[in-house]
Amino acid sequence: MTSAAARRSWSRRQRAISHRQAAQRACAGASHVVNLVGILNGDFRAVQADGAGHVARAAATAGSQALVHVSAIGADPESASAYGRSKGDGEAAVHAAFPGATILRPSIVFGPEDQFTNRFASLAQLAPLAMPVVAAGTRFQPVYVVDVAHAVVAALAAPEDHGGRVYALGGPRTYSFRELLAYILREARVSKPLVSMPDA
Repeated sequence: MTSAAARRSWSRRQRAISHRQAAQRACAGASHVVNLVGILNGDFRAVQADGAGHVARAAATAGSQALVHVSAIGADPESASAYGRSKGDGEAAVHAAFPGATILRPSIVFGPEDQFTNRFASLAQLAPLAMPVVAAGTRFQPVYVVDVAHAVVAALAAPEDHGGRVYALGGPRTYSFRELLAYILREARVSKPLVSMPDA
């Protein structure tokens, strides 16, 4: 192993120790634990797989009565995407460490400060003439953040009913990506045409 590779390996081990200790401190004395940690880019495995396991083990060690782990639609250890694989591995790590955990798999979550609708509204304002749309037919079933919060509270309040279960959370309507962008642009009062782009 080269010295650079050894330094990277040592650095990864130190981060893992730091993350494990942070989870232990956060869960110490907690009767109920909610893991909401997730990222859209970066080290998916460290955060969404290993990190989820750290939280679940810390909750178990603390003797917590209930654990709610917020995962994502499409979580699957066999997923083609690194994001989906890390979410699936995270769920497996949670169930291994805390079998009575409730796992929630929300679709895209929207609300006043979300990173989906606000990001596309900002991009639309920056687009010079038109808003490009890739994968326009992709289907989404957005769920309101307050509804997700209600699901978290319900799971925490009745672990005897919800513990060990997995719930998919979606809103009342399914949209194509193009329909969703059109809605976002209307709400943001941005008047620009949507132009479908080839996947390539």
